[in-house]
Amino acid sequence: MITMNKNTLFWTLIGGSLLATLFLSLCFNFFAADEYTYMNTADAILAGNFLENGDVARMPLFYAGLTGVFFIFGSSEATAKIFVWILLAIGTIGIYFLSKELLKDKKRALFATAIFATSPLTIFFATRVLTETMFCLFVIIIALLFVKSEKNNKLFLATGFFIAMLTLTRYVGLYAFFIIGIYWIVNKEWKNIFSKKALYILIGFLVGLIPYFIMNYLITGSPIGLILDFFGAQFGVSQGTMSWPDRVPVYFIIIPFLIGTCSILFWLFFVKNHSKKELLKKENLFPLAFIFGQWLPMEIFSLKSAALIRYVFGLTPFMAILSAKIINTKRMEKIAFALIIINLIIGLTGTAVFYSIYEKHQGYAFIGEETKTSCTSYISNIDFVLLHYTKQTSVKLEEANCFVSSTVDGGTKECPANFDLIQSFKNNKMFICKSKV
Repeated sequence: MITMNKNTLFWTLIGGSLLATLFLSLCFNFFAADEYTYMNTADAILAGNFLENGDVARMPLFYAGLTGVFFIFGSSEATAKIFVWILLAIGTIGIYFLSKELLKDKKRALFATAIFATSPLTIFFATRVLTETMFCLFVIIIALLFVKSEKNNKLFLATGFFIAMLTLTRYVGLYAFFIIGIYWIVNKEWKNIFSKKALYILIGFLVGLIPYFIMNYLITGSPIGLILDFFGAQFGVSQGTMSWPDRVPVYFIIIPFLIGTCSILFWLFFVKNHSKKELLKKENLFPLAFIFGQWLPMEIFSLKSAALIRYVFGLTPFMAILSAKIINTKRMEKIAFALIIINLIIGLTGTAVFYSIYEKHQGYAFIGEETKTSCTSYISNIDFVLLHYTKQTSVKLEEANCFVSSTVDGGTKECPANFDLIQSFKNNKMFICKSKV
């Protein structure tokens, strides 16, 4: 039995990691293109010009949640970051309950929770206004509901509903059906695919999508108009598809490092549970199904699009659970605790260094603030950035008070005629020119 002192120590470590992550997040206000787009879309909804300034094509749940917190607490970068952090905090608590359900051991559940909370990737994505924390939260909720549903079939309805929420966060959430199918087949429960359980999941899924169908109809006149446009763009095949180096199993290469130094424990799990009989035990099979079921579709998707590590962030809770599975001796506890501390140090330091040296995002913030201060109107190739700071959209060149260019985003390297350079960032990688008129 874990003592109260150790229990308190673990929750202090987990809570301290979360608070340190929040503090770090609020120290840096540098954003990527997608982050600006989500915040701009939330602002556009509140301003009543969603179709003009919002990104209609994206799955809507993340920016809908962002809109809600902006409406209640006001639109700000800090509000957006705190919203993302809260999603992570809830997900971290969810991992504890999921781990306890699967491992039947509070001590190992605490280790799994700590491994996830201190993972460098967890810390990094908790500082970004991206879908990762919401997506990961819904993956955890789906897993927990699915485990609980064995005792209550009606929970399959809730499982299906949250699969819809996962899909509305990022469309690849559809792979949850693949995950459940894998689990049932390998667990010799393949008949469930044609049972009431599967029907309940499907009904819950469709009910969850009803608001999105209505949104589609209002915008396009068809309940699936945006869906068809989105998938048409996502799965269009170019001449470069299936060419090297796309054939390399990129995510398979990434997986060993997903939970930082604690990945050592993950691979030790496989050494210890190398036999088929051991791996197919329920407490092992369930997280393995979630890992494989998320990894394989993303590996296939990487043949079409560039591989981004954030696409497989949803694997980390289950890698953490399997890592905790082998922590069953005092020696392993000491090793795991040391790795967790190293994880935390690497995560906080690495994230701070990223924000400190990544010039592109720093440039966006610098040029955005300068444009807000110096210009009454502008034309630019980074409208998604300037819209966030100025709350204005780009105009025609002859109407613009300023010309703003980012060469790292394909913009021109010189000021147009009748414009003078007034501000630049890092050797004119981004610059502002002001009209002489």
